[in-house]
Amino acid sequence: MQPYFYINYSLVWYICNMYLYNVSIITEDSVNATVVEWLKAEILSQSTFNTKFLELLDSPHEGHTHCIQIIVENESEIELFNEKHLIPLQEYIASSFHGRAFVFNSVMKYL
Repeated sequence: MQPYFYINYSLVWYICNMYLYNVSIITEDSVNATVVEWLKAEILSQSTFNTKFLELLDSPHEGHTHCIQIIVENESEIELFNEKHLIPLQEYIASSFHGRAFVFNSVMKYL
């Protein structure tokens, strides 16, 4: 027997606004392993967001580029991520690796 109604979840995905939030971390070779371990211990393992951790393979920058990405429904979730994770990351990079690691972020909207 067929269910009375059917929900097309792929359609629901497109009905609501969705955002991809990307935080890129560029590190010199000498500090990369330390930064990656800190990211895994302090950000990725403690995040309540569904985070993806990536390494850019063909980076135009010297050193290594890693990205933390989350998909959220609204910009207030991005603000919450920033408060919980981005600000501590920026403080850690600035105090421990000044000039050897950099952080920048971007927000993209699914069309």
